[in-house]
Amino acid sequence: MKLKKSNGFTLLEVIFVVVIIVILMVVALPRYTDLIEKAKVKVIQYVAGMGCEQITVAYSREILKNGKPPSMANLNEILNDKKTELTKIGVFTVNYTNHEGKGIKVTITKSSAFEMPPGGPFERTIILASDGG
Repeated sequence: MKLKKSNGFTLLEVIFVVVIIVILMVVALPRYTDLIEKAKVKVIQYVAGMGCEQITVAYSREILKNGKPPSMANLNEILNDKKTELTKIGVFTVNYTNHEGKGIKVTITKSSAFEMPPGGPFERTIILASDGG
């Protein structure tokens, strides 16, 4: 008796492989989407940190220019001035607000690259020494 050589897969083998792939997708997809959302939050937190760096640079510039620390209201105006372009960090729009007259709050309001993930508002506050003026 001579055995016939097979050049392909049987229907049962193909179905078995498809079932295994579907099971792997069902397990991996929720983890993948969760990973993407966590990555978005990390990027937004990084941008908030960059916003705080923008504040300290503007604050230091004002000290060097005027010889004294600016008031938080004045610093807030400088940061939100459209000419300085400090309200744009990459693809993110940043809003600076006065925080109790002692510091500035950085709030990430939107992104042109992706929809903001749940868990907001995304903000960070930096407290600065002021001359009180």
